[in-house]
Amino acid sequence: MTAQLAGNGILSILRTACLSPGLEASGAELIPSGSHNAYRLPGGLVIRIDRLGELSAAQREVETARWLAASGMAAPQVVTGIPQPIEVGGHPITYWRELPPHGPATPADRAIALRDLHDLTPPPSMGRLDPLAGITEELGSTPILTAEDRVWILDHLAELRGRWAAVFPMDRKHALLNSQPWCAVHGQAWRTSVGATADGPLLLDVAHVAIGPPDWDLVPAAIECFSLGWLTGGEYRGFCDEYRTDVVRRPGFYLLRDIREFRMTTRAIRAAATDPALTPQARHRLACLRGDVGPRRWPGWEPI
Repeated sequence: MTAQLAGNGILSILRTACLSPGLEASGAELIPSGSHNAYRLPGGLVIRIDRLGELSAAQREVETARWLAASGMAAPQVVTGIPQPIEVGGHPITYWRELPPHGPATPADRAIALRDLHDLTPPPSMGRLDPLAGITEELGSTPILTAEDRVWILDHLAELRGRWAAVFPMDRKHALLNSQPWCAVHGQAWRTSVGATADGPLLLDVAHVAIGPPDWDLVPAAIECFSLGWLTGGEYRGFCDEYRTDVVRRPGFYLLRDIREFRMTTRAIRAAATDPALTPQARHRLACLRGDVGPRRWPGWEPI
């Protein structure tokens, strides 16, 4: 349960969300999630209660899920026949089918899912990737940063924005990187983004799907191997073999890697603002980016 909702407040929203489609709230089971409140109802339906003010994001996610279902992609599915999203007390409400049984995916499974996603033709309404949006809002007034930290972060952000704009100018709807057309990208293609079912790989999250360079989805596996040591060399080769590309050898890799690692760090800083136990992790990541820990591979990065 998120910090925004607790006790009778969340239960009241859940009961209201069940009224319109004629669902029964009794027997609802809380599904652990760090980003939203989700409840499993008897019969395999899941009601998700998102944070205040995120109706537009919920609408985009519903539209993405419907597009993926029509494309035959294994991914989260919204319930048909229920108008959504709706708002209850300012919180977006969406209705989903329970995911099929699944386990952890291999890096090769992840590559297959990403390859299939990248092969799809995205709808014209799909938004464009902006990988450096919202950084300053994420940092807010968190007390774990010194004035010197903030100056360095803002300077680094300006540098990354300049490098991104040079490669992907905003006036080109479908920018190219070495003749590589943009496509629908997952957006957060880390180890936990794909599950393995009896029928093959399954995307587990579609909230960040956008039109962008396909390499954006390939860089996380390279970071997990070469920056953090979360994947072995053999696992990474399996990923590259299935996707049929090694992103490390592609133009633009270092830019995308640097942006990814910067975002991993700023999100850790944001998380530490509400969970002080994460402060050492956030400060360690920042020290790595600033060159205080030495060259990659960096020890001590833990998933958040």
